[in-house]
Amino acid sequence: MRKEKFKKVRVLCGEDSLRDVLAVLLSGNFKSEAPVTKNEVALDFRRVEGDDPYEKPIKRLASVAKYAGWKYTLPEKKQDLPQDFDSKTEEIYNKYKKFKRDKQLLLEQKEECEEGKKRIRLFSGLPVDIQTLTECEFVKVRFGHMPKDCLKRLLEIHKNDPYIEFFKSYESETDCWGVYLVPKSDFERVDSVFASMLFEPINIPSASGKAKKVEEQIDKNIEILNRQILEAEALEEYYFKLHFELCNSLYCTLVNESEKFEILRNGLLNNNSYILCGLLPLSTKDETEQKLKEIDGAFYTESETVKIKVS
Repeated sequence: MRKEKFKKVRVLCGEDSLRDVLAVLLSGNFKSEAPVTKNEVALDFRRVEGDDPYEKPIKRLASVAKYAGWKYTLPEKKQDLPQDFDSKTEEIYNKYKKFKRDKQLLLEQKEECEEGKKRIRLFSGLPVDIQTLTECEFVKVRFGHMPKDCLKRLLEIHKNDPYIEFFKSYESETDCWGVYLVPKSDFERVDSVFASMLFEPINIPSASGKAKKVEEQIDKNIEILNRQILEAEALEEYYFKLHFELCNSLYCTLVNESEKFEILRNGLLNNNSYILCGLLPLSTKDETEQKLKEIDGAFYTESETVKIKVS
């Protein structure tokens, strides 16, 4: 932070010269402020009201740039803001949202497949068809895992219960993965027994074949999703490349108009006359003052010099 000298200034202008005045003030790094004095109130001057109409499209285009990896820069040639800037911005923003939503859906599907692949590997030790198990008419199947010590205790306590059996497919130092089967007529009791021994059920992908075969099917799905993701990214890249210049021009022009509106909103209004109050850096004051004097209907005054911290 450093301190810079500014001159307190005030510009009076009519509606006809307002845009030119605002452009000159912006080029001189004018910082607006709006102290309302008794004299101005007596003359029926009031604050300019209303929300910034450029704030929303600016945020929308900033979101597009972040997603597309853009960095907006001032164009070489200054552009006028098109009348349909709002609809153009909405069209691009909606396209960006669709790209983002479609790609996110593909990524989520891929992640789900990869998680399913990890889960199915835990049951690769089962010598049975996964789909055959899950489609049993009179038997419910529970895939999951539980601590080794709990499994040992479970089998000891219920060694005489024909429906309490756990078929292991994989084990780590602490846990066992596998399945238990139970008649549908008795599943609530058996489920509660396993739950009391910290059994945690795991949802596995629905597919036919043994675990290894299911894993191969998942790999094929992941391949398809990878191709779809690449196609979606190529379509995005083409669209954004085609629309960068338009977005860049729109964004920079909107920011410029928003800055003008901020000066105006901090100003004072009476019919078609405006008072714009604020600070001009001493480094640009003389040039800005000269430009303002060249505008018909613009009147410039200045008062004390102040020091302000700037970054």
